[in-house]
Amino acid sequence: MDEATTWIEQEQKQIPAAKEFEKLPSVKFEENKPLDVTLDFSKPFEKWTDPETKKVKAIIPTMIGEIKHNWWLNTLNPIYREILNQGRAGVSTFTILQTGTANKTRYLILK
Repeated sequence: MDEATTWIEQEQKQIPAAKEFEKLPSVKFEENKPLDVTLDFSKPFEKWTDPETKKVKAIIPTMIGEIKHNWWLNTLNPIYREILNQGRAGVSTFTILQTGTANKTRYLILK
């Protein structure tokens, strides 16, 4: 094995394996319109890191009515901590209101 092949093998070992996520529709909030959701806390949320911005998103299994969705939520968003606190207390059903869009997106738990 020559030196070029050796460094290539080493480089390949360091590349993180691509994660496969369950292909589900994403939760679509509408600004200023409450949405009733049920979150699944039965197992740890998958995480995804944006390769460009390095922001980490939790992929939260979410039921809207009878349809299963993924809610891709930035872990730095204040509601993430609030949802975890509620989940720890046994709450899994929420009414959530989105205000703002893009970088100004904010979520409020109404009940």
